[in-house]
Amino acid sequence: MTEEKPKVLWFNGNVVPWQSATIHVWSEVAIRGTNVFEGIRAYWESGSRTYRVVSVDEHLQRLMESAKILRFG
Repeated sequence: MTEEKPKVLWFNGNVVPWQSATIHVWSEVAIRGTNVFEGIRAYWESGSRTYRVVSVDEHLQRLMESAKILRFG
């Protein structure tokens, strides 16, 4: 079974190609596993030819609260 990789990712405030989203071996996330993650799902709406993001405000609030707890930014 092959793992399907996304073509682009959100990384350091930008949308970048998958292969460009790299971290340094001595970064906090690599050494200690320090990170914050929140999955956001979007559905394609063919009628409007756009994506509809589900509960984006709630997702972003949880993400910000998690970052605050870990004292990020």
